[in-house]
Amino acid sequence: MKIANCKMEEKASQISDRLLDYGATLIKICIKLNKTAIGRHVGAQLLRAGTSVGVYFEGRRN
Repeated sequence: MKIANCKMEEKASQISDRLLDYGATLIKICIKLNKTAIGRHVGAQLLRAGTSVGVYFEGRRN
């Protein structure tokens, strides 16, 4: 059981790292969006939805 828990924790850590990279990439994309009202609206939604994945994952992990 100890080995299985260690592997699960390692996978969870890898997922956490990947989600952090994903969030950073989303931020870069949102910065590059047009500064029009539509661009700001879409960027805000994308930022909220995309970065919340990491928050929910970490919340379930603890």
